[in-house]
Amino acid sequence: MNKVLITTISTLILIVIILSCTQKKNPVGFQGGVEPKEILIEFDKFGTSCSFEDSIKAYVGNSKLIIGKYSSNIREDNEAKILIRMINLPDSIFSFESVIELRLVIDNNYNFDNIDNETLKFGEMNQLWKENEATWFIPTDTTTWVQSDGFSEDDYELIEVENIEATEDTIYIELPETLINQWIESDSINFGLVIYSEEDNSFLEIYSSAPNSPILEFDYIRTEGDSVSSFSKGLTSDTFIYYTDYEYQQYNEKLIISNIQPVKMFMEFDISDSVFINADSSDIENNEDYRRMTINKAELFLSPTDENNYPFEGSIYLAPYIVTSDSVYFGDLSEPLINKDSYESLYDNTSGDSLTADEIVINITKIVQNITSGEYENNGILIKSIFENKDFIHVSYAAKDYVDISKRPKLKIIYTPPYLDE
Repeated sequence: MNKVLITTISTLILIVIILSCTQKKNPVGFQGGVEPKEILIEFDKFGTSCSFEDSIKAYVGNSKLIIGKYSSNIREDNEAKILIRMINLPDSIFSFESVIELRLVIDNNYNFDNIDNETLKFGEMNQLWKENEATWFIPTDTTTWVQSDGFSEDDYELIEVENIEATEDTIYIELPETLINQWIESDSINFGLVIYSEEDNSFLEIYSSAPNSPILEFDYIRTEGDSVSSFSKGLTSDTFIYYTDYEYQQYNEKLIISNIQPVKMFMEFDISDSVFINADSSDIENNEDYRRMTINKAELFLSPTDENNYPFEGSIYLAPYIVTSDSVYFGDLSEPLINKDSYESLYDNTSGDSLTADEIVINITKIVQNITSGEYENNGILIKSIFENKDFIHVSYAAKDYVDISKRPKLKIIYTPPYLDE
C-alpha cells in the first residue's frame, strides 16, 4: 500500500473519530446552531434594591473645585466649599503696583445668575489643613482639623474682597493687600482661603488642574528703590469639602447616583437556573444548559423618578461592578455598606446615557455571563458614577417598589442555549 493511500485512510479515520466525539452539547452557541433567545427579568425577580451613601473621602488629585448647594428637597445641610492655599509668595513686598487678582476658570455654572460679592463669600483660614486629609467632619484621628466637631465657621474669619468680576468662563477676584501681607509676614499663619456661597440650588465647578488652574497675580516692588516685578503662580494646594452629617444613609424607595457626597446603587436579581428553566420555550432544561449557555447581551433598564435631578440636562457615566462579598449587609447604617474590597470591575469601559432620556441602559453582559457560568456567585451588583467627587450630578431612578410600575427596573437578557447537533 503506497504512502498516499495510507495517509488518506488515516485522515478519514480521524475525521470519523472527531465527528463521533462531537455528538453532544457544545459549551456555547455558535453560527449554525439555535437562534438567540430573550428573557425579561422584571422587578418581581429583584431582591434588595437600594442606594447608600459612601464614606467620606478627601478629594485628592481632583480636577475640579466645587462651590454650591443642592436644593433642600434633595439633601439637607448640603454645602460644598473650596479651600485654597498659596505659600510660594515673595519673601517681602514694599508696595503693590497693581490689584491682587485671583483668577478662577469656570468649568460649569449651574444656576448662578450673578457671580459677585453677594453670591460668593470668603474667609481667612485660621486652622491648618492638608489637601489629602481635608474633610468636613473627622473620619480618622489623622485629620488635621483642630476642632473636634470638624470643619465649621470657627475655622475661618470672614473677609471682604475688594471686587469680583465674572465673564461666562472666568471669575476675577480682587483680594485685599492686608491678606497677602499677612501671609508673607508670617508663613506659620498662612492657612489659606475658604470660598463658598449661600445661594440655594446653585453650583459652580472651577478647574483645579492645569492648564486652567487657579492663578494668583499682581505687580509689586520688593524693596524700596527696586523696579516693578510681576507675580503669577498657581496655587500650592486646593480642595473642596462637602458637608455631611456623617450618618450613613440608605435609600430603599429609590436608586440614587450622586457625586457629592457619593451615593451608590446596589441591586440583587434572580437569574438562577430555575428562572430560565421555567421560562416559556427557553431551551434551558437543566443546570448544565444554564451553566453552558452564552449570554449575548444583558442590559439593565432604569427610569428616572419624578424628583428633581441635577443637572436637568447633561450626561451621567456609570460603571457596573460585580459584588464579590457574600456578607453584604444593609441594616447597620452606622458603618460603610460596601468597601472597595467587596466589588470588582469586569469592564474596560463605561456605560452612559442622557439624564433627560426616559430610560438609562447599563450593559452588564460580562457580569451576567460570569454568574451563569459559575465563575462568580450572585451576590448582586454595584453601580456608581465614574466622576464621584468631581461634579454635582444627582439623579434618582425608580426602585423595585416605585409607585409607577412602568418605571420599575428590569433586566433584559439575550442568550444562546448550548447547541445540540442531532
